[in-house]
Amino acid sequence: MIINYQGVDISGDVSVIRCMHDMYAAEQSDLLTVVFNDARRLWDVWGAKKGDCIQLQEDKANTGKMYITGIRPEDGRFTVLAQSCPESLYVSNTRVWEKVTLPQIAQDIAGAHGLQLYAPGTASYRYDYILQNNQSDIEFLSMRLMLEGYACLIYNGMLVVYDEADAETSAPEFTLKLSAADSFYFSDGAGQFFSRAEPRFGNFFGSFSAPNTPPGGVFSGAPDTQAGSGSEANRFARGILRGVNKQVKRGVISGVFRPLLAAGSVIRIEQDAARSWNGPVFLTHVRHDYVKQKTKIFFRPPLEGY
Repeated sequence: MIINYQGVDISGDVSVIRCMHDMYAAEQSDLLTVVFNDARRLWDVWGAKKGDCIQLQEDKANTGKMYITGIRPEDGRFTVLAQSCPESLYVSNTRVWEKVTLPQIAQDIAGAHGLQLYAPGTASYRYDYILQNNQSDIEFLSMRLMLEGYACLIYNGMLVVYDEADAETSAPEFTLKLSAADSFYFSDGAGQFFSRAEPRFGNFFGSFSAPNTPPGGVFSGAPDTQAGSGSEANRFARGILRGVNKQVKRGVISGVFRPLLAAGSVIRIEQDAARSWNGPVFLTHVRHDYVKQKTKIFFRPPLEGY
């Protein structure tokens, strides 16, 4: 395992007892928990503190740049907690945004927290007025992206904005054939889909009906924000319906260490026990255990048509 701390390779000076890396495709930063054997009290000598950067690599799995959020010295051990973005991204803010586009909002937030933005093809609808009311920047940005059918992830100092429907329908990177060493859980969410969204945004009501969806209820919930027109409200209704329906049908697979798997990617699953789940799936969360050499993936099938 390669361990880089504050730009220095310390792999030869430390040993790792436990290492868990959680990668997320949306709405939050990646998380890292590392427990080091620290009988020589090296971490105290190095003066580790919150905000320092650490990066680990095992085989082809790589945490990318992670910011330390917590340190815990123990008797002969030293625990480091880290995430893929500065803690400032989670501090609540109140701000008025006027005459801005979604890429401009994302660029402003990324720059304010020392992140590079990667947002190719993001639609540039212009918003006349938006109130960010006591929300953290990541919470606010995730909500604005959801309304337009986008999401973001944070990896290695980069804020990546992507179109969820495009990402879900991209070609699978490879096929994962389950073996006897893998355990799995699938949930089809029968009866939990909403077939229509009818949210209200100030003076405008939005409406969107989901294609290729079993008959279901009408979802009327909406974030506390305004829409500037009926067409904008309808666009937001589409994003909201996608946001609630994508949570319904999902699965989990636990198995051997698969370092190539990363959240936000598409793979194809093949197995014999529940063949109706065979096909492409979108990885929403990937957990790599670097010490036990295990990988756990959380996924959903693509939503069709929206």
